[in-house]
Amino acid sequence: MEIIAIKHVLWAQDMDRAVAFWRDAFGLSVRFGDAAWTELAAGEHTVALHGGHDGGRVVSGLSIEVDDMAAAQQALLAAGGRVVHGPERRPGEPIILAGVVDTEGNEFKLTQYVGE
Repeated sequence: MEIIAIKHVLWAQDMDRAVAFWRDAFGLSVRFGDAAWTELAAGEHTVALHGGHDGGRVVSGLSIEVDDMAAAQQALLAAGGRVVHGPERRPGEPIILAGVVDTEGNEFKLTQYVGE
């Protein structure tokens, strides 16, 4: 058996709004999609959006590492996302960490590796 791909699935109340958020905030491109299911590409990685969500907040487990936390946070806010906490550097951890939410209520983490 060979794993072909691993996809991270998020929920979408409004597919067009969700696609616009991920495109505008992080530069993801649409592989294919419709109102029920859309797959977005980030290099070899896939974020899939499943339609029909009620818009309530969902902790997704998704974590995106960026090279510039300030720029990522600015892009996220400009695209309609929200910052829940941070960014902060916790003692003993080599990252800056922020908790954020997309336009559909999916909570995820933004990280930036800053070394020891």
